[in-house]
Amino acid sequence: IQEKYGVHCPAQVSERVQRELTEIDAQKQAHVMLVLADMAKQVGNKREHMMVAGEYANFEILYLLGVTEFDPLPRHIYCRTCGCWLETQAELGEHIACPRCGQKSVVSGLNVPVEPMHVLLKDGAHFEIRASAEHILHWKRELEKANCIVLQVPTEAQKSLEADLDTMRNIAAELGAGEWSKECEFTYRLTSHLPRDRNSGTSQRWLLPNTNVSDFIQHLPTQKIVKNVYQLEMQPSYAVECASVYPIPSKSLSFLAACEKATGISASEISLNAQEVLAYIKAVVLREKEPSDAAVYALWVCGFSPEKPCEENDLYPLVQMVAQKMPLKSFTDLTRVFLMQHGAGAWINNAESLLDTGASTAEQVIACREDVLEYLLTHGVEREQAYEMMTDVRKGRAETLWDPSNSSPKAKRQQKILQDCEADDWFLESCRKIKYLFPRAHAAAFSANLIRIMWYCIHEPECVAQIMKEQ
Repeated sequence: IQEKYGVHCPAQVSERVQRELTEIDAQKQAHVMLVLADMAKQVGNKREHMMVAGEYANFEILYLLGVTEFDPLPRHIYCRTCGCWLETQAELGEHIACPRCGQKSVVSGLNVPVEPMHVLLKDGAHFEIRASAEHILHWKRELEKANCIVLQVPTEAQKSLEADLDTMRNIAAELGAGEWSKECEFTYRLTSHLPRDRNSGTSQRWLLPNTNVSDFIQHLPTQKIVKNVYQLEMQPSYAVECASVYPIPSKSLSFLAACEKATGISASEISLNAQEVLAYIKAVVLREKEPSDAAVYALWVCGFSPEKPCEENDLYPLVQMVAQKMPLKSFTDLTRVFLMQHGAGAWINNAESLLDTGASTAEQVIACREDVLEYLLTHGVEREQAYEMMTDVRKGRAETLWDPSNSSPKAKRQQKILQDCEADDWFLESCRKIKYLFPRAHAAAFSANLIRIMWYCIHEPECVAQIMKEQ
């Protein structure tokens, strides 16, 4: 806070940070934040970029530490000259005059509430970190020497993929127990061999505490396999203090890093509302203009590929279908197009139909998780309950829970809340059709990558063409 705001820290920032610190401390996850901060520092030293998947990008603390790029607070301006912090409806990235001193300030804030944070942090928080392939290798080399401990948790009926135990034993033998004194321990070598099963939960948990190994292990029901590899003798939900950090090479960030290196122009200097870039993206997506090979590649690696994700799956729309009916004139518009394309059941026979009939506007239709949460909050639903209902919607449970024939206590409770808050019929119908919703901050990161790569394609075509040859 001091590095970013100095003596002018806005109350909105300090209050949000204090809430997050309280939850992080309660869930014993400070060590994970330190690991992420250390990773961000390494990336920042090389002037590269990184991304955090999911709702973890909603943490103001991770933004202040440089782990995420976008401020999750409500859209605002902050004047470094006089310390004015003011909410605004202006477009993200715009420059507007500070109403107090007249200095130009950049509009920031994705408006992504993170409460209740304990839901994100408990039961084995899984942080997926994306960076360029080159930097992932750098992390691996730097962190191979880390001492670490692995808790291997068997899933029900052993349905998840098995870890390569021989490889694990070899790595464990190399690392040894050693001293457990570093604050920023990182288990990359072992986590890369421990598969994640999204259906039954994380099949293994990895701990990064700043404590003594024996002191930490002795209270857990574990069976020692070899060296510092232990197996929990209980179900995965027991390991509430465990967390994993999993780095994933990103083709888009690798390409972006190559563009920055070849041109000498930092991607951070590129406006996210560059109108010539947005117009080009729209023309290419709508097939009004023939794209270059680099532009086609950029659309693909940034998740805007014009091809249908699943040939026989009618839940995911073509990006062209969405762009024909959704506005595409700003960074926010591009983010919502991405969200619609990647939200299962959010567009086809849902938002698309609502727009055709005029039941709702492009700004109202549900494109992401936060749209559901914000709708419920504005209709007076208590925050914890709104978050629970949002989670059920994004996981495709609303169709069952909100069915009047469902008499379970949870279903009746949610149905009464919706009745009391007088939720619109279109909102109820839309939520019941949704099978999965993407998080806003994650989509914003992909959209920013696309705008920046496309800027290089337009303004530095020769450099980009050379990069394509070297791919």
